[in-house]
Parts: sequence; C-alpha cells; structure tokens
Amino acid sequence: MKDKEKEVIDKILFYALLNKRAFLEERGSESEIEEFLNSPFVYSFREFKDEEFGEIFSLPPLKWNTDDLKKGFWISERIGVLLWGIKLIDVVPPFDTPFDLNLIDEKLSHLMSRKTSESFSIRNRRELVKFFELADLFEWRSGMYIMKKENVSPPPPYTYESMFNMIMDKAFKTGIVERNEWGDIIVMGKPFAELTEKEFFNVAAIVKERKKAIEFLLEV
Repeated sequence: MKDKEKEVIDKILFYALLNKRAFLEERGSESEIEEFLNSPFVYSFREFKDEEFGEIFSLPPLKWNTDDLKKGFWISERIGVLLWGIKLIDVVPPFDTPFDLNLIDEKLSHLMSRKTSESFSIRNRRELVKFFELADLFEWRSGMYIMKKENVSPPPPYTYESMFNMIMDKAFKTGIVERNEWGDIIVMGKPFAELTEKEFFNVAAIVKERKKAIEFLLEV
C-alpha cells in the first residue's frame, strides 16, 4: 500500500472514531465513553497526530461542548469524500444533500475488512481536480452569501454584483456548473441566494467538510 493511500485510510478511520465519539458524547454515559476510548482499536489512535481534532479527541468523557459536537457530526461529510477518493463510494451526493450514514457505515466495515489484505488506489488527479473546482466554487458562493447578508462590499474596483457575475460567468463557461436563468448555483431546487439561514447553514457545513477532504487528497 502506497504512503498516500495509507495516510488517507488512517484519516478515514480516525474521523470515523471522532464521529462515533460525537454520538456517545451526545447520548452516551461516561462509562460508555470510557469503554469506547479504552477499546484496543480506539486506544491505538491515542497518539494519532491530527492538529485539527487531536485536542478534542483526547478530552475526558462528557467534556465536549456544542461546537465540538457539531464538528464530530459533520465530519461524516469529510469521511464520505475520502471514501470516494479511494473508490469505495462511487458518487458524491449534491452539495445540498448529506452522505447516507448507512452507506458510510457499510463502506467503513468494508474498509476495515480489507485494509490489511488489499491495496487501495486514489482516484486520478483529473477527477480530484474537477471535484475541487466544484467545492471551491461552493465555498466562494457561501462567502458571497454571507457578504450579502452582512452588507459587506468586496475590495475596489469590484462591486458585489460585478464580482458575482464575473465568477459565475467563468464557472458557467468552464462547465463547473450549468448555466441557468438565475445566473446562480442551484441548490435545493432554487438559486443559492434564496436559501433560508437554516438551509444555508446546512449547505455551508457540507461544503466546508468536503472542501477540507478534497484539499487533503490533493495535498493543497
């Protein structure tokens, strides 16, 4: 197994443990979390180096705050993209649709059963770059949504409208997304601009985690 593939698999397994810990922190007892943390497989990740999540993973039982729980739950989106990256998932859902958690569990079980006996290969760079471009566009669009809501203007010489139209026109011309009558990214069957705050929060959370995953796969 090549170094990068092993690195990706280790990340997937660590994130899966983080996700499991989140559910236990929300619904489990202190003794259940202790049992989980002291199980041989979980214990083997005690020294796993992860700058982003290592600190919260090492916290004592029932010490996660609300923000920690959100991170632990939404990490499933990062897991899904990494599983797609090593070809265990065929298709990434649209950015307004979370991964099916049952599918992720199924693929994690498959990964665990194969990790020491078969090699995995990462998708070709063209596929990864194509997904990165889409995720990057959604991340930019999320930022523009916030700018509009907070009445923040981009730096001169751009106006909100000129910057928006310039980036979207480029995205349409390069085929990252399909051109439409609204001139906007379509999510949940409507233009991105028409998302409610709750809808936007969910989409933005999905976008953030998927962008992090594809950046890791591309090492950018």
